[in-house]
Amino acid sequence: MVQLPRLTGDAVLKSIRECDALTEAEFLARYKFGKQNIRNRIEHQGRTYPAKAVMGRAFFHVDETVVTAADLHGVRALPRLALVGFHPPQGDAVEGTHASTSGGPAVEVVPCEQNVADGFDTPARPAGTAARLEAGLMAGLQAHLRGLGHQVGRVHIAGMYTDTYDVTANVLYEVKAGIERKDVRMAIGQLFDYVRYFDKLPPRLAVVLPGDPGPDLRALVASVGMLLVTPEGDGFSGIPA
Repeated sequence: MVQLPRLTGDAVLKSIRECDALTEAEFLARYKFGKQNIRNRIEHQGRTYPAKAVMGRAFFHVDETVVTAADLHGVRALPRLALVGFHPPQGDAVEGTHASTSGGPAVEVVPCEQNVADGFDTPARPAGTAARLEAGLMAGLQAHLRGLGHQVGRVHIAGMYTDTYDVTANVLYEVKAGIERKDVRMAIGQLFDYVRYFDKLPPRLAVVLPGDPGPDLRALVASVGMLLVTPEGDGFSGIPA
């Protein structure tokens, strides 16, 4: 599998210009993307483009990585493109981040920098202190993931915003400022609440804490199939490969 670089908006624009200079069929053929890769599309200046092919070619403009259709997971193309400012035509759902089949709310990837509240209160701790601790931990996690070459964002669901979402590895993280039982239980509950809206390719779930919560709470996280991530040195331990 090709190691993909971090996607940039400039690289996507270069790919779009290449598509404009050719017919769409010629663009798909030249860069080894078949006609089956045209269903998911992005819009730019009134025109639509095949998302997977445009993203695949854009990686070449980042660091000359050559990518073909076989190297990409189709359901992840639109969320990654959304993070650098390219979206489906208005009214289209994002493949992999869309409304639930039960008619539930839409699931949308947004940039990490969007300043939002998650809608959950922590009355046992001063809100400002908890918010600052969690924000610092989340910023460190995002920097670590970006250092690994991963594309990261947050997810918007029915007025709620998650903590960090690793688009590249498809992992949803919930960050807490404490290591007590109530912190771990709240993180688990929030992750279970969020993940039920992901109908296609549900993400792996990870609880992020500022330190080791002890063997019993480690076992609790593992018992529900979640990962436990904590700071270690200049990075984090528990990040999935």
